[in-house]
Amino acid sequence: MDLRSFCCLSLCRLFLGLACAWMLAAESNAQTVVFHETFDSSAEFETAPSFSARTNGNNPGSAHWGLWDNSFNTPVDFGGDESSVSDADVPGNGVAWGAAGVILVGRDMDQTQVGAAPGVLEWSAIDVSGYSDLQVKLSYASHLNQNNNQCPCFWDIDDGWELFYRPTGTSEWLALMSRMGSALGENLMLTEVSSDINVATSDLDLRLEMSVDSGRERLAFDDLVLSGCPDSDGDGICDDVDDCVGTFDACGVCNGPGDIYACGCSEVPSGDCDCEGNQ
Repeated sequence: MDLRSFCCLSLCRLFLGLACAWMLAAESNAQTVVFHETFDSSAEFETAPSFSARTNGNNPGSAHWGLWDNSFNTPVDFGGDESSVSDADVPGNGVAWGAAGVILVGRDMDQTQVGAAPGVLEWSAIDVSGYSDLQVKLSYASHLNQNNNQCPCFWDIDDGWELFYRPTGTSEWLALMSRMGSALGENLMLTEVSSDINVATSDLDLRLEMSVDSGRERLAFDDLVLSGCPDSDGDGICDDVDDCVGTFDACGVCNGPGDIYACGCSEVPSGDCDCEGNQ
């Protein structure tokens, strides 16, 4: 191999190494699940008003708000009104949402016996200490049934959902993400959406508001996930890309002892009489 070929090969190896290092860096900031709401039960959140379903009139279960087992087509929690809700009501019209297990569902939620306009779920004091780069993911589905004589139909501006957050102990809810009115679209299968949370706090509250005001309109939710990257020293830099997990001392050493030596950051050099280099 001549010198030119050798140099070209060396440069190629160098660029390949740099590219690999860049790719590894791009894959850093690994997210860890901090909180996961599966909606298997209502144990982790508060609701306002309580889950419920219409219990009288025509098609009583067609107005509802609660938890539905989509794998077995059975009601889980509708505030004691489970016997009113059948698989003809949820998900209805052949819409299966594509979910396995329990999901949060709503239909005609402002009906008098349900009275959820909107329905509100709140999660309080989620511990996020030791994490930064927080991110929230939520899967939702929406369906507007147009197979009747009252259509064409459309989403009202008050139909949809909004997700909020706040540092625990504060009063103001901050908007995180939403799908309202026409933005809901027609999502017959659960679709994941996400948003970042840029806040310095040790505990976090989440709030989901959802509303549909017609028997033709349906919403479903699953898998509310809060994740973040470990940040042990709380400096806002993920540990896996942090130059120092801790603090630099006066000498620029990560978690070092500081300027404790005869010359501050070092001893008197060998052969010298003092720190000024006198011999």
